[in-house]
Order: sequence, then structure tokens, then C-alpha cells
Amino acid sequence: MFETLKKHGFNCFKYFDTWTIRTILENDKPRFTNIEISQVIFYESEEIQSIILKNLNKVRFNKVRELMASYKNSENETDKTRVWKIKRKVLKSIQMLAMQGKIIVPDCDSLSLNQNYRNIDEEAKDINDDFPVINLFKSSFKEIINYWVTVCHHVRVNGQPTLNIILDKMADEYCSKLLEFSMDDIKEYDIKMFSKKLQLNEVNKYRKKLDIIKRGISLMLKGLGYDEILFECYKLIPEIPVDHNHEREKIKSLTDPFVTDGMDYSEIIRNIAAFKMFIEKDGLIYIEKFIENPNVKQNQCFIAAMDLLITTNEYGVIKKVIENKKQALIREFMTKMQMFEAVCITLNKGKSSANPHLLYAYLYSFLPDALNWKNYFGSPNV
Repeated sequence: MFETLKKHGFNCFKYFDTWTIRTILENDKPRFTNIEISQVIFYESEEIQSIILKNLNKVRFNKVRELMASYKNSENETDKTRVWKIKRKVLKSIQMLAMQGKIIVPDCDSLSLNQNYRNIDEEAKDINDDFPVINLFKSSFKEIINYWVTVCHHVRVNGQPTLNIILDKMADEYCSKLLEFSMDDIKEYDIKMFSKKLQLNEVNKYRKKLDIIKRGISLMLKGLGYDEILFECYKLIPEIPVDHNHEREKIKSLTDPFVTDGMDYSEIIRNIAAFKMFIEKDGLIYIEKFIENPNVKQNQCFIAAMDLLITTNEYGVIKKVIENKKQALIREFMTKMQMFEAVCITLNKGKSSANPHLLYAYLYSFLPDALNWKNYFGSPNV
């Protein structure tokens, strides 16, 4: 092993398979920054550059390539003494991983050019069907856990390039932005700070949606018509310009109104107003049809209020239920974002440290349910 590293240096990457290369690049101790990787491969052959680059996730691939392009266009050469130190750091890391039994470095006598490179597109195709598009806020807690623990398992086996395909599966802005950010050369603290910033923005948007729903229900209970509901609800979002005549036409064109968390402010207002329009036309029997719709995941605040509206005229109780439900939904919303923050911190560590068992335990700690390793993993080796 030592003779191989001493004789071939960075050319030893030509003899490693994909799994070994990613174990080296994603080693958590020590970690290799984008700057270190770009500088150390800048003076290497195009073959070595290609081998290294294609085994990075696409966020780091783009960053490293940009850095290398900047060196080419710069009048100042990169510090060769620094490059030599980085190279020593990489080769020492390879040596330590081999001594720990995490990788195998072939002896000089048994070296052969590796033909076992996995094409990233083929890799994506292999796992694409296993991971549907996911929206964090439409998924249950257990769906979130099952999805991301499985992703973590793939990262542990195949490395961070697995996340290239997963990033395209994100159906909500919070997850998409945080996952992409965490795929870069950053530390846990940076992920937490960026997540906190995104969470504040997302919670404010969600709270505004729930306030609109609460106002719409309150106006219904007061007996206001759909046109008045439209006008009053838009007062909550003065920053959005509105053409009331155009909105009335849109409301009248809705044939099956419903209210979901994924709607924007205007969609929520239109659907609440249209819902009131249908109640005026068909009576309370329309609410039963609405509640029993199995095809749409309705906003639970609105569903709870409509369900009570059929059975009671205690409007004070309904308003309390709406407020309690609103606070419960916000707490659930925040918990899901905290869970995903933990996911991103875990996946950021790469294949050397991404542990699906630990992630499973950590995510389950957000829930009151008891852990059940055997049912989920089937084997402690997963």
C-alpha cells in the first residue's frame, strides 16, 4: 500500500473504483474543501481531473470547476507549496482509510486500470424509481422518516452524487434550498443558520395562510356572502394588488373548490369564497360532499371548522377550535422543518459518516412513538 502511494501519488486514483474514490473525497475527518480539491487537481492530468470531478455531487462539481477556471484566467499561479501540502493531506487520508479497513489500496504488483466506474446518469436511473417527488409539508412524519432514512442509506452506499437526483425531487422551496445549500462545502453551523433563516420565512408565510383561512371561516360564521369574504380577506395581504372583478370571474369558474396548504394566498381566498358561494346555492349538504373528498389533502384547520359547522351553531367553540388547530399546524410545520434540518446535516457528512441508524433514531426523537429498529431496518447492517 505505502509503496503504491509513494510511487503513483495522485495517479493512484486511476486504479480505484467509484466506491473507493467517493469514500476518500467524502471522508469527514479530514474534510476536503472545494478550494483544496480545485487546487490539488489543477496541475493533474485531465484524466485525473475528470475522475475526481465526476465523483463530486453536482453542487460541488460546479463550484470546483468554477474555481479551476478562475485559476486559468488568473495571472497569479496557485501556490505550489500549498498544493503540495494538500496533496500530502489527501494521500495521508487514503493511507489512514486503508489502515482502518475502509478502503483497499492494491499493491504495486496487482495494479490494473479500473474499469468499474459507474456512470452518474446510470446511477440516477437505478434509484430514480425508488424516490417519488416529495413535499415535506404534505407528508406525514413517518413518510418523512422512511423517505430520508432510505436516502441516507443510498448516500452511505453510493456517496453524495446520489443527491443529484434527490434534489430534483423536492417539491417545496424550503427543502430544495436547504438540501442544495447543504450539498456544498459547508459546516454544520452554516446549515443551521441558513435553515433558521428559511424557517422564519416559511413560518411567516404559513401563518399568513392560516390567518386568511381563519378570517374566511369567521366571515362565513357571521353570514357574509362570498363577495364580502373576497373583499375582507384581501385586506390581510395589502401588498398583493387585486382586481376584484377579475377575481369574481375566477371564483365563478371554480366547480369543486377546496383549500390546501400548498395554495398561495389568492388561491386560498378564491376557494373559500367559492365554497361559500356553493353553500349559498346548495345549503350545508355541500359541506358533507366537501369533507368526504378523498382525492385532496385539505387544510385541517378548514376541515375541522366545516365539520363542526354541520353539527353545531356554537360559533364561539368553532373559533376556539380554529385557533387551537392553527397553533397545532404551525408546531407541526416547524417540527417537520427541524427534522429536515437534521437530515441535511447528516447527508452533508457524506458516505463516510452518513449513518441511517442514527438518523432514524434522531428523527424519531421528534415523535412520541417508540423506536422499532427491527420492523424498519430488518437487519442492523442496513
